[in-house]
Amino acid sequence: MGGARLQGTPLYVQVADDLRSKIISGAWQPGGRIPPEMELCERYHVSRITVRGALDQLVSERLLTRLRAKGTFVRHWDTDELADDHLTLATNVSSSIQELGDSIVTISASLGREVPNKKIGRILHLEGDQCAMVLRRVRVLKKGTGGNAHPFGLFVTWFTPVGGMPEDTKRFYGSFTEILRERGIVLDKSKDCIEAIRPPIEVQDALEVSPNTPILKRTKTSWMSTGAYYEYSECYYVGDQYKYYVDFS
Repeated sequence: MGGARLQGTPLYVQVADDLRSKIISGAWQPGGRIPPEMELCERYHVSRITVRGALDQLVSERLLTRLRAKGTFVRHWDTDELADDHLTLATNVSSSIQELGDSIVTISASLGREVPNKKIGRILHLEGDQCAMVLRRVRVLKKGTGGNAHPFGLFVTWFTPVGGMPEDTKRFYGSFTEILRERGIVLDKSKDCIEAIRPPIEVQDALEVSPNTPILKRTKTSWMSTGAYYEYSECYYVGDQYKYYVDFS
């Protein structure tokens, strides 16, 4: 870990953040065996318990996998995970919550073009250093009529470049699904993964939560069956402020 350690942030979180960056940057390749625990202890000057906590975090994020008697390896992103079996198309989150008398309000949004990491690039069917569009939004959950707004979640959505997207970022305070529909994009395939995690640094900063705040992470891959558009989202919800409802009809 370069530089001074962050005060108040558990050591295992700091180690996990550094290891995660090696995976996302491609410094550690999929299928490759990472250094043994004792070597990581020496490298980061921490205990074995701390290293194991960091590795457990990355295993829960599906970035690493453990093989008995062989070691810990960088997990392959299997493109077969995008196959047509076991698909679920859920109603969008905003609609579900509004039906319960609550509403989601976006308080900040930014849209840009970035080169994604290799995993996301494969999901979006991009080649080489081709850019994707990425939308980041911080949202709050407003309880009932006249209720107060509560911290709710961070939404990071990577998607196939689309022409004619709104230049005014305030347009993205509303429904992103509606913006896509206006451009003839209707998603008909979707696959979700939901897990409980501790918040990475980006989430802590965006949602102003502590390193030990329970976070519900929803990883969602959506696409058009024609192959014209692909979308990958990582959504981080504050655990005690959110319930997830799915309509399987």
